[in-house]
Amino acid sequence: MARSSSPRQGPADIRPESRSPARSAQGRSRSHSRDRNNRSVSPVASWTTPGVSPTGGDMEIVADSRQASPSPGWGSPMGIVPTTGFVLVEKPDEKPTSDERLRDEYFAQPSIFRPVHEMLEPVKDMFEQLGMIIVGFVVRRNGFCVCLTVSIMIIILCCGAALDVSVQTDFDLFLKTDVNSSLQYDAFQDALAVEGRTTISRRLQSLLYVPKDIYLIYELKSTSITNGILDIDEISRIALFENEIRNLGKWQELCDRSESWSALCSPGVSFISYALPSANLMSTSDVVPESVSFDGQGSDPLTLEAALSIVNKHNLDSVLLPSSYSATDDNPSITILRSLFRFQLPIGSAADSTAARVAKQKEVDDEWWSFVENDLMPILREGLDSDLRIHFDGTDFEEIELLRALYADLALCIGSFGFVICYLMFHLRSGFLAFFGLSISLMAVPVTYVVCGLLVNQTEISVASFLALFLAIGFGCDTMLVYSDCWTESIQHRVSVEDRLAWTFRHGGRATIATVGTTALSFFSNLASVIRSLRQFGFFMGLCNITIWVMLTTIFVPLIVMDQRHFKRCHLRCRREPVAGEQGNRVFFLQLWSRHLRAWRWCHLCGPFLFAIIGLCIMVPQASFTIEDPGLFPEDHNRFLVEDAMTHFGSIGEVFPSTFSVPPQTEDVWVPTTFTPVFSINCALFWCESVPQTVDEGQCNCYRKEKTCSASDSTAQSKLRTISTTSISPTEYQAYMQSSLDSTASSAGLSYGDISQPLLLQEWETGYVETTYMTQHSMDINRLESTATCGWEELCFCSGERCVLDDSWAAQTSRERRLRNHTVHRLKPRRLPTSTQMVSSNRPLHGRRLQESLMRIDVPLGFKLDTEIPLLWVQSSTYQRWTFSDSFDITHPWTQRAIYTLVNDFPDRLLIGRSATWIKHFASCLTNSNMRFPVRSGDWNEATGRCSPSNSEYVWFEGDEVRATYVVFELSIPSSALTVDQTLDLKAEWDDHLAIWNADAVKQARGAFHVSSVWVDAEAQKAILLTTIITLLLLLLLAYCGMLTFTGSLVLSLFVVSSTFGVMLGLALFILLVSTTVGLLEAVAVIYFIGYAVTYSLHIAHHYASEEALIFEPHPRGIPNERAAMRLRRVSFSLKVIGGATVGSAITTAGAAFFGLFATLTIFAKLYMMCFSVTLIAIFVTMGALPAALLLFGPLWPGCGRCSPPSMSAQSLRDGGGLVSGARAFASATTGAIASAGRRNKENFNSKAERLH
Repeated sequence: MARSSSPRQGPADIRPESRSPARSAQGRSRSHSRDRNNRSVSPVASWTTPGVSPTGGDMEIVADSRQASPSPGWGSPMGIVPTTGFVLVEKPDEKPTSDERLRDEYFAQPSIFRPVHEMLEPVKDMFEQLGMIIVGFVVRRNGFCVCLTVSIMIIILCCGAALDVSVQTDFDLFLKTDVNSSLQYDAFQDALAVEGRTTISRRLQSLLYVPKDIYLIYELKSTSITNGILDIDEISRIALFENEIRNLGKWQELCDRSESWSALCSPGVSFISYALPSANLMSTSDVVPESVSFDGQGSDPLTLEAALSIVNKHNLDSVLLPSSYSATDDNPSITILRSLFRFQLPIGSAADSTAARVAKQKEVDDEWWSFVENDLMPILREGLDSDLRIHFDGTDFEEIELLRALYADLALCIGSFGFVICYLMFHLRSGFLAFFGLSISLMAVPVTYVVCGLLVNQTEISVASFLALFLAIGFGCDTMLVYSDCWTESIQHRVSVEDRLAWTFRHGGRATIATVGTTALSFFSNLASVIRSLRQFGFFMGLCNITIWVMLTTIFVPLIVMDQRHFKRCHLRCRREPVAGEQGNRVFFLQLWSRHLRAWRWCHLCGPFLFAIIGLCIMVPQASFTIEDPGLFPEDHNRFLVEDAMTHFGSIGEVFPSTFSVPPQTEDVWVPTTFTPVFSINCALFWCESVPQTVDEGQCNCYRKEKTCSASDSTAQSKLRTISTTSISPTEYQAYMQSSLDSTASSAGLSYGDISQPLLLQEWETGYVETTYMTQHSMDINRLESTATCGWEELCFCSGERCVLDDSWAAQTSRERRLRNHTVHRLKPRRLPTSTQMVSSNRPLHGRRLQESLMRIDVPLGFKLDTEIPLLWVQSSTYQRWTFSDSFDITHPWTQRAIYTLVNDFPDRLLIGRSATWIKHFASCLTNSNMRFPVRSGDWNEATGRCSPSNSEYVWFEGDEVRATYVVFELSIPSSALTVDQTLDLKAEWDDHLAIWNADAVKQARGAFHVSSVWVDAEAQKAILLTTIITLLLLLLLAYCGMLTFTGSLVLSLFVVSSTFGVMLGLALFILLVSTTVGLLEAVAVIYFIGYAVTYSLHIAHHYASEEALIFEPHPRGIPNERAAMRLRRVSFSLKVIGGATVGSAITTAGAAFFGLFATLTIFAKLYMMCFSVTLIAIFVTMGALPAALLLFGPLWPGCGRCSPPSMSAQSLRDGGGLVSGARAFASATTGAIASAGRRNKENFNSKAERLH
């Protein structure tokens, strides 16, 4: 019979063979046998192939297609064992093949690892047998396995419902390090945040309130307006906006509940209240009001000078105005303004139970959240216009905006999932498998969270942990595509569904478990990191990776069979179903790619490597590392803008503390004719109706009212107020006032003082308003005679306006006098300008920023800290790391002495500038109270009764007992003046100083330690760099060990590590090209995703080491070098078998991460960018540089090294024994027969179709 051709036929000599009578009889007796699916097998042809006999000679394997019944097996090639239709026939010795010759050369010298290999061989056989048992059970009971896995998953999720899972929105915890300085600093900050810590229990108020704040910052972009945002038009726009939000129904309701603090929310603490006060007139005919109410409801604005003067008088300039403002500035022009509002909402009384107060506070919190989110924020987001922007902040504002941005970013997941579904449908040709496969991968994430919650108490979910969804997509798609491709490939080697399923489990399981195990180990390497979130995330992702593999292996693979049986008609028909022996388009293109790599192998290997090295050499010298907070929001988001704007003002905690008192809401207005001593003036401003006057420069028009007195009075007093924009020297005033005395009186002394309140001169007819200031001079007079003057009050107007006075004020004789040595007096008088008065300005946008603060170091006493961090057991963010020390006793005299010594006696090397603590004030108060310091224990209650520390922020109370205190030291240098090493050296000096102090102090005072954010930054930066290097090295080591475990090749494992290191170099170059400033987030991202990059190279290397590469991959033509040809066969095989799944996995991961590039949260955008770039670089290296390196230097016989020479008894393709050639021919014959049968069936079908047509 003619020889049957097969597209997958190897180089073995396959030829027809005549059968002996015995064999013919045996063949006839089985010619009508049935296969395991009860289908008849018709005789087609027989072949013989050269091989090696068990005795060492040549043999023939005679294959009868009638008996080519595939049968699963684990010790035979491809899981196929010869049946009785295949016999071995001895042949004369022939020339050995090239594979055999290379094998003999390779195994000529025994390996030093042979004893180890022989020792581990039983273990390897045991695992293979165990795997065979498990796979056999899954194949036979696949429905049971699916139901069992789903049931276990449901049970785990039900257990998770009992866990108190919460979402942690504090991104500061995401980058928190567990260095000792950070743990101590966080514990101390938590202790400072304890509510009511400085209040003695007996002083608790009857009613308890919870404050809710709103901060509004107005920023004017235009710099062409004279007074910037203080222009009357801008002030009016802001006033209308604040009136709009204050008129909200919920705002008014909450403000009414604030009771005595209602003025802090309506009108609030706003510059508008002082620029537009309401004038309280005695009658409608009056021009000058009796008082003004600072409510922002006035129709006529005050002048800028008057408004600023009132703000300065109440010490609100640091609250409302930027730090660039100066009260002595003659021409203030600022472009940024702040308004503050506070609601004091009652939550019960001290008599209520704790549960009742907690319930009430939760109700208030929910009500406030709803008000801000639904009523207030829509108006704030709408703002005013692009020229006058509003930045807003306050209680719960950050959380609300964060969740809003998070929901918007999660909406991008729809695009990611849609892209992944579309690609999976294209690759798998099945919507059923695409949907359920992706669903299984995503369900593994909550299952893993529940497992972590049960195992390591990880019940808080960081927002950044949602990245696990995208990584789960990548891991799941990789596993799905490998199994799917193995199932598709199985049709070339198996006929029945059960056999194909076994083949898929064996080959796909071996490929995926190698990558899953190694990748999981890579993620577990993050347990060595000092970054808390990295340890948690690394453990979680390693466990999640394993969970995804288990769920997909036990659920998805059986679903492939279900899809084949029940949903085959729903498959995409872009191409017809594969036929046995047929090469698909994907395999064809991958084979072309392998040939391209062979031709350009040096370019693919050296090109990327040189590019990365040269790029890093250029960029690394320009790089810098910082651990500053990268921020959560982009530069155009309100959160970023408001945080930047806040830096131009004083700290909220300092200028608007919880103890902030309500400023006066109404103040009197005085007329300038009201003469009182300067120190007793308590009005808001002076105001009078004015008329224009003519006055030459340097001259004044004066009006005098004489006083009356008794003839017996021996003394009198004269007062003069000068209303002028210039200041006159006291000598000239003294001369002027003395010139008014005659011989009946003499001057007894002269005094003067500037009046801080401004004077408003208002022309009612024209509306013109002028602001000026007054200087008051007083002269004591000795009355020498009874007819002498009784003194007088005099007003001198030295500008173009004068007050309207009654008839009791007589104009003085025009007395021309020249003012000498005059200077500008405070602010020049002017009206609040309008927007029509436009002038150019070169002033900066915000003026100068706050000066850089000096280093601050806090030394707490009386605490016991828990700084132990378990490796896996997770502590929640609410875990309290501090407790009060039982040994600390402030009432002991030596404790007081020790603290006093700590504050006042310190060496110069500590660079201390000043210190602050309550002990200084306590000692001073005792001295003033005629008591001794330190106080004896028996006199402590009496001493604290006189000098109570209850209002001090430096102490903690428990009941009436002082339990802890702390000392603040401010160094004489800013933190930027020191490098990291210098900072750590200074910290060591403080360590030594406090160690000596604790050793010298009594037991009741010991336990002092020092904390500082500067220590945290320096120590964290040092530890992060060190642990990042350790983690990366550990990652490479674990990847090497994992690859070595699954391939047994020392050399091939080195290729995987080298490719992973190449991905690291490429990623480092990409990061530096994006920004030369490398932050903590970039370091975290590198560690996050490098473990994922190992997956792709593992696939290629694992299949390169496969023994089947030399069975199914034919010898390439035109390559005389036998070693190069063997490497090409292995590389081509690995690319054709696993290349499609690897590229598909990279496409799904990169596609899913691409949508994340448009995320609102900066941390998400950066992490997705890292994931996207890592995926592209990893697949580029895996499909280019790694195969090129294997083509050049790859091992010829990876897997066993030279541990043992091949033998027939092993019957393992992994050993490269004599069965290689025979098994190749056997497989080719089998697939040829199947292919021929398939083609005949197709021809019969076509012929029937033509006849029917």
